[in-house]
Amino acid sequence: MAVSATFTAAATAQNTSEILLHSIEIAHDDLVTPLRFVNNKEDVVRDGNTYSGYNFEVSMPEDTPDSTPVCNVTIGNINRQVLEAVESLSGMSEITVTLWEALQGTPDTTERGPYEFKLYDIDYDRRAVVGRMSYEDFLNDRYPADRMSPSNVPGLFG
Repeated sequence: MAVSATFTAAATAQNTSEILLHSIEIAHDDLVTPLRFVNNKEDVVRDGNTYSGYNFEVSMPEDTPDSTPVCNVTIGNINRQVLEAVESLSGMSEITVTLWEALQGTPDTTERGPYEFKLYDIDYDRRAVVGRMSYEDFLNDRYPADRMSPSNVPGLFG
């Protein structure tokens, strides 16, 4: 995905007034409304949704040919909202985290992303909630996906 000239100038400048925003959305079937956060001191409205200003960090995955990329997300546990939501979810393997990057002046314009991850291995302490995220594990999918046998394709064997 191509980024804007404004984003490129801000990312490569020694000093800039532009602020890069990372937005995350944590979704699960048991959540009525996804949790939405932006790494900013103030809330940001993006595509009609309010993202709460919150402290979090995402380490982007390494690009290795042998494994599915894995990265970490660390979310501040200041008001326990994230921890309480994560603890209440029943199917932990189905927690989806979507990440976008945008500039503060144009929060509706996605500069990079969306990146969609599955959240697992959640741990926490009094300061932070930490989880590992990965793309869907397509490297271990069976290929070919279907198997031809007399039980499921009798016309081929008859």
